[in-house]
Amino acid sequence: MSFDFAAGDTQATFATGRSAAFQTGTTAGTIVFLAQTGSMSDQRSVSIAAAPVAFGSALASRSQGGIEVQVAGFDNTRTAGRLSFTFYDNGGSPVSPGAIAADATMAFAQYFSGSSLGGNFLLRAVFPVMGDTAGIVYFQAVFTNAAGSSTTARTALR
Repeated sequence: MSFDFAAGDTQATFATGRSAAFQTGTTAGTIVFLAQTGSMSDQRSVSIAAAPVAFGSALASRSQGGIEVQVAGFDNTRTAGRLSFTFYDNGGSPVSPGAIAADATMAFAQYFSGSSLGGNFLLRAVFPVMGDTAGIVYFQAVFTNAAGSSTTARTALR
């Protein structure tokens, strides 16, 4: 990002004025800012802390033979692994068999190693259902990464 610094100025001027916005992205780590003018330079670092998975959206739809769940979010540690999905009936009680656990560590590791999207992801999971899916009205998911666990909002099926 370029800036102007004229003789006598005490602050740099960017194209947008006396300040410039930047976006940290979706990966934990350290951002290093280096400003150089002529033979003078200065450097500052900003640390982006590791955080539990953050969710952008959660959707679910039913079909005759099952339920499809889609969860979009980002994992700035890129270490998501343990997942848990719970489905609920209209009264708010968990549907048998209760929480369905899965270890997706290898799948997330493979995805993140080949992705140029930082920690962004879209997970799609299909759960087969024996019998009528009409009694399942909500779902909730828990994602765990190296920084902790986070839970989606309880989401109504479409």
